[in-house]
Amino acid sequence: MHLGRHAGILDRAALNSAIAEIEVASGNAMLPTGTALTVDAIFVMDIAADHLHQSSLQLTAATQLFAIQSAAKTITFEQHFNSVGKLSDCDPSKTAWKDAHPGLPLPPQ
Repeated sequence: MHLGRHAGILDRAALNSAIAEIEVASGNAMLPTGTALTVDAIFVMDIAADHLHQSSLQLTAATQLFAIQSAAKTITFEQHFNSVGKLSDCDPSKTAWKDAHPGLPLPPQ
């Protein structure tokens, strides 16, 4: 996987490949079960083009999308998702992310 100025993940197939690569690298590789890979949530923490590449964000409408305010405004297709959680920009004065986002709903585990 290569990320840089241009989107490194251009479509769903590349996203599935990146998920598998991350699972293997983390030592938590799951054996193939014939079940499709799923993404529980998407976090967009930057407004750079490679973070907002539309093709890589077109998952099922039930996928929870979380985005910082500026990115949420840029994502013109956010109507695709059933739920969009708007996050505060990262604040270095906060000691934990939960301090900046109390009560923000997360998908069930």
